[in-house]
Amino acid sequence: MKDFGRPIVRIILHCTASSQQATVEQIKSYWRNVLKWNQVGYHYLIDTQGGRHILAHLSEVTNGVYGYNYNSCHISFIGGKGGVDNRTPAQKAEMKRLIQELRSDSILGPIPVFGHNDFTNKKLCPSFDVAKWLKEDNVL
Repeated sequence: MKDFGRPIVRIILHCTASSQQATVEQIKSYWRNVLKWNQVGYHYLIDTQGGRHILAHLSEVTNGVYGYNYNSCHISFIGGKGGVDNRTPAQKAEMKRLIQELRSDSILGPIPVFGHNDFTNKKLCPSFDVAKWLKEDNVL
């Protein structure tokens, strides 16, 4: 496992709770200008075409889940507005690929994967049942 200068003990999945047409720049602008965050919300963002956007290095702490950011890696897909799982096949495939890559022994190791809503029942995010998807798609 690599040393990122901080312990990473879990991966947390998210949705942007935006339309699927939202751009990476629009999402980052929302964090900066509306939420007044100094840091991005996720380490990785997956667009509708399955493109992987690296928003922060794993050594950086992001704003994914209040109280659980210091030792977590955050991955999100663009979409999920209104709690609807509208991940495209390309997003699902890339999310699976990324999780498997990160959980390899050479990066983070076999750490658990959760949804944002596993930490607070006040959130619809990530708009799908993570445990069910991990099992059904043979992600882990």
